[in-house]
Amino acid sequence: MAITQWIEQELPSEYILDQDGEPTAVKKEWIEFKTEIDSLIIERIAVELDKWEEENGTIDLLETLVINEIQQKVLGLTNEVTKVETDLHSSKPASRRDRRRETVCDKMQLEDNQYYLSVLARSKVFQPMKKAMRIFPGANKWKVYASNKCAYAKGRSENF
Repeated sequence: MAITQWIEQELPSEYILDQDGEPTAVKKEWIEFKTEIDSLIIERIAVELDKWEEENGTIDLLETLVINEIQQKVLGLTNEVTKVETDLHSSKPASRRDRRRETVCDKMQLEDNQYYLSVLARSKVFQPMKKAMRIFPGANKWKVYASNKCAYAKGRSENF
């Protein structure tokens, strides 16, 4: 099975299914429909990846290498954290330079909070606009899909 080759029987129904699995006269939302196609593509990719792994055995090797690399970096970070904690808990009084560093860190934290608030404010302003854009989602996309269903699925697969 090729990832990008589709037949109409493999594609999900455009219509909401009733309890018996029969299509009703009500069309699905475009986003829901597109998500179903994407799920089918992911399943195909997973099957092909499993076949490839059985033939080559490369993923297990890569997984082992990545895990070892992560463990080494975590160990290094753990050592650094331990050293910093030891320095913080030492009985030596803080120098003028350390106090200045704390002040700079406090200012940076305040700037981060200001940025976060501006992002929060922007999302509150643009949220109603996003909702308005979703009133008629995918009207043109349904036409494109209806014109050639298999070609649409192939294009989604290729761009995935």
